[in-house]
Order: sequence, then C-alpha cells, then structure tokens
Amino acid sequence: PMPIFSAYGILTAVMIFLALTSSLLVLPSLLLLVTS
Repeated sequence: PMPIFSAYGILTAVMIFLALTSSLLVLPSLLLLVTS
C-alpha cells in the first residue's frame, strides 16, 4: 500500500507497545505507593 499508511501503522504499533510497557511499569509502583 501507500508508504504513509504503513508508516502510520508502524507508529500506532509503537505507541501501543509503549503504552503497554509503561502501564506494566507504572501500575505496580502505583499499587505499592497506595498500599503503603
């Protein structure tokens, strides 16, 4: 397909990956802060 759509798909995939990893890193620390 067009390179614009492929670049947009790669960008969205990277953003989703970063969001998942950041949530996995931030949520346990937030739970530790709230429970302590």
